[in-house]
Amino acid sequence: MHAVQRGTKWLTTTADVVPGETIELVLAIFDLDDVNWDSFVLVDNFQWHCGDAGGPVTEPVG
Repeated sequence: MHAVQRGTKWLTTTADVVPGETIELVLAIFDLDDVNWDSFVLVDNFQWHCGDAGGPVTEPVG
């Protein structure tokens, strides 16, 4: 039996945040009609940067 990769590949999201502003990060997943596979969200390398991000923008990595 061969392993099957499913789902979204790595993504990078950038967005502008106003200093002092409270933000809310929402990660949503949808597991529709699948009893054999578990669903999860993995957040890796979360960073804050100064400057104009011009976002929000989500793009595939690579």
